Amino acid sequence: MKLVNSLFQKHLDLISKSTSIEIFEKRFIDADKWLLWLKKNSKVTSKELNLLRLKLDNLSYSHDHFLAPSRITVDRRSILFIFFIVIVLFVFILFALFTIITTNRSFYPNQSTLNSGVQKISSLFFEGTFTNADGSPVTTRSDLYFSLYLGEGDIEPFYIGSCVGESALTPDFDGTFSVLLGEDCNMKPIPSEELSQNSSIWLGVRVSNDPEIKPRKRLFTSAGDTDARSLSGLERGTKNSSVLFLDDNGELVLDSKSPSINSTDGIFSIKGKGLMLETTDSTTGTIFIQPAGGANTIISSGNMGVGTFDPKNKLSVVGAEPYSSIASFRNIAPSSEESSVLELGIGESIENKNSTFVNFYSGASQLERGVKVGSISLNNGRVAYVTTGADFAEYFKYDGDIDLEPGMIIGISPDGIAPADIEMPIIGVVSATPGFIGNVQPLAIYNNTYILIGLVGQVDVLVTTENGEIEVGDKIGISDIIQGFGAKNNNNSDGIAGIVIENNNLKSFKACPKAHNAPHGLLCGKVKMLIRID
Repeated sequence: MKLVNSLFQKHLDLISKSTSIEIFEKRFIDADKWLLWLKKNSKVTSKELNLLRLKLDNLSYSHDHFLAPSRITVDRRSILFIFFIVIVLFVFILFALFTIITTNRSFYPNQSTLNSGVQKISSLFFEGTFTNADGSPVTTRSDLYFSLYLGEGDIEPFYIGSCVGESALTPDFDGTFSVLLGEDCNMKPIPSEELSQNSSIWLGVRVSNDPEIKPRKRLFTSAGDTDARSLSGLERGTKNSSVLFLDDNGELVLDSKSPSINSTDGIFSIKGKGLMLETTDSTTGTIFIQPAGGANTIISSGNMGVGTFDPKNKLSVVGAEPYSSIASFRNIAPSSEESSVLELGIGESIENKNSTFVNFYSGASQLERGVKVGSISLNNGRVAYVTTGADFAEYFKYDGDIDLEPGMIIGISPDGIAPADIEMPIIGVVSATPGFIGNVQPLAIYNNTYILIGLVGQVDVLVTTENGEIEVGDKIGISDIIQGFGAKNNNNSDGIAGIVIENNNLKSFKACPKAHNAPHGLLCGKVKMLIRID
């Protein structure tokens, strides 16, 4: 494009140095033909062509760049008159002053002279898109017929052109095509008087032997404008009552306060290979999408991302909010039997066991979803909560002095819950990985006044080897040596906490902590136990 601009500037320089209407006309037509050649051979885009033509039109209508000054010479009668009165000094001085004044005037053609001298363009550039009935683009080579009408409903066109046979057009991958009506495909020129006398005309397009495509396309000719920099009396600009234009940065700038685009009929469409809505003010730059009452907001295809440029799902929401949630759903309508917050549906048959309504992951990042830790799934016509946690647990208030740790067996004392001894009724085991949690006390959790105790299910329990090695099927009672620990129950007496359900590796057992004052040689460890309180 840099080379094109350089060559085009040379054309403009030659035109501006024209010393006669004939030279101006020839150089203007040569420059215009060169622009059309560039577009036809895909050397410039439609936007670049329009910018170059605007510069050419501005030059053609500028009084400052038209003809070099032309001296007006004195005719023969003036010379004879001068000759006869040369002896009269006073008349000679007057004549000298008159000569100085007249010879410094310059001749500039008026607008009508310019319009009569420059050949009017008899072609129109048009760009369109072909799609099938389902909206998919047409990309196959096609014979096209173009008809121009003075009115939208006219039956007879005033001009017909075509691109057929070897000149048939092949649309781009997205169905778009472009053609210079009146020049491409060996078309005859469009009658210039129709373009100059009508502000707009109507284009009808027909593919091969098919009927003409409806509706017809309205094309504006800007006829009647006396200045290429204005349209219908409006100056080019960026504020109210002006004609918007693309600046050198390819931007359409709106300087007026709270501007709007209002489509009064049909569907208003904005199309592009990509589309971005961006605001520049952090305080007032909210983007509103406001359909009319009863209307909908629809995204018909693709994935939608919030906080991510690479959405993997129909809706992907990514964020880093340490003190709040990423998404929130609220139904604030008055309560009724049919109200709900969220509906989840799945297309699988009711007997399916593998499909899930909700999946839970931990260790997620911007790029990775993390490790799956649970789900809510379909299970033979029922809903199952699937989790890696095993037991059902509840929070209990604890005011004791002994530090409780996961795996300790808990009983009830006169002062409340405490590490169990052989005299206390057993209620459960301190749990670290419950699947269900009840009696949540958010404020109390943070100051350790409430302890999470597993009541039902599988838990890891602290035990000693005081009554022998522990194997699968053994019952776990209360240790006589360390409060809160379990031990193998050999006499099937009361005070059973549960039954061992997995083999244990005795090598994982170690000497009991000194803090518990255990005798030398006593080993402590953990076993997997099913809570079963007797």
